[in-house]
Parts: sequence; structure tokens; C-alpha cells
Amino acid sequence: MLQENEIQVALNDKTAAGIMAEAGWNGAIYNGKCPTTGSGRAQNCFADYLYIVESNFGVNKANFFLKRSIDRVVDISPGAIGRVVKINYENTAKNSNWPGGDYKNYLRVYIPASSNLAEVSITDSRGGKTIIPTGELSIAQIKGKKEVGFLATVKAGEKKTVEVRYTDQIDLSKSNSFSYLDYVQKQSGYGQTLVTTLVSIPEGWQPMGVEPMAQLVNGKLLFSLYLEGDIKMGVELGK
Repeated sequence: MLQENEIQVALNDKTAAGIMAEAGWNGAIYNGKCPTTGSGRAQNCFADYLYIVESNFGVNKANFFLKRSIDRVVDISPGAIGRVVKINYENTAKNSNWPGGDYKNYLRVYIPASSNLAEVSITDSRGGKTIIPTGELSIAQIKGKKEVGFLATVKAGEKKTVEVRYTDQIDLSKSNSFSYLDYVQKQSGYGQTLVTTLVSIPEGWQPMGVEPMAQLVNGKLLFSLYLEGDIKMGVELGK
């Protein structure tokens, strides 16, 4: 349960607390970074991060009736890394009677502080798309990450997809190797959620190492993992 983020430990002893933090057992936002070379210089890599945190403001037990999955696209090009995160919700409650009802979800999405947020939208089951104005987003720097907060309500019997688009700038023009490291943190009580991640590789580059195992689909790497604990993924690319 510690590995699945269902138990967090807080200790007054700094040394022991540090060990808990390294193991990811203290519930803190993960502060990942690229490894360094023998000379102390950072490797040519990008350390990505995603943490989806939900809060039910509906004064009900709608979480019990909720089904969700997460679809991600990571597009690595010579000059940028674009990401699209889709959170698919289905509220299987039959009506608004307690303990079910509407899932009034105040959603916070944590991404790298360097990311440029392009768009946040919500699409209903009929394909109607609503772009959330920037003025209705709460954007802040929290623990070295960019926090994007907004309300996403899924009514009883309804399906909705929340989509977040953002990019980071990189420069591969003078490189022959590049590592993409990805960390997806799990919120306690989130349940067994399927996370699919499709990683696109720049033209002329090849995957030299992949962790964990992925499928090669039309030249792209497909990871299908359950968010049973924090997810760590890595792709080493070379020319």
C-alpha cells in the first residue's frame, strides 16, 4: 500500500523523513530531474512530470460511481516536446440521489514549471467542446511545478473528456542522443486507472532503450500501464 500511494508517512526525524521522501512514501510532489554525467554536467534529456489531483465538492459519494482512463500523446520533435493529456470520465450513477449524483470535480493538473500551457477544454459525449478561458483557470507555481486548476463537473449518467495541451522547448539540432524521462504520480484513492502514452520520435532518430516495455505502433512507442502506483517511463533516442 505504500508503493501504491495509499499510505503516506510523516516523520519528525529529518534523516528518516528523507528516506521516506526518496522512496516516494511521504505523499509529496515528486521533484525529478535528469541524471548527471561523471563530470557533473546534466545529460541531454528532459524530465517530464504529470500529477492529476481531484477533489469532489459535490457532498456525495459520486467517486464510487466514477470510471476514468487517461490517454496521453507525447510528440518529440527537434525543437519542442508537445503533450496532449485526455482524462476520460464516466459517471455511472443513475440519478442525483445520494450517495450518487453529479461529480463536481475541482481538478488540479501539475506539469513541469517550464511548460507553456496552450489550451484546456472539456468535451461531452455528443462531441461538444468547451474551451475554458484563461481567466477561469487558476495557474500557480507550486513546489517547482505548474499547477493548473479548474472545475470539471460530470453529471450523473454523463461522459466527459478533459483535455490539457502544453509544450516545452528543446534543441536537438546539435545532438546525437537524447533521453526522455517521464514520471506520472498517483493520487491516493485514485483507483486502478489505465494510462496509455503514445510517444512520437523525431524523423531520423531511433529508440535505443525503452523502459518499461512498449509496443511499436506505426513508428511510435505505445505504453499501456495501470496507475497502481507512480509510473516511471524512459526512452533513450539516438541517431
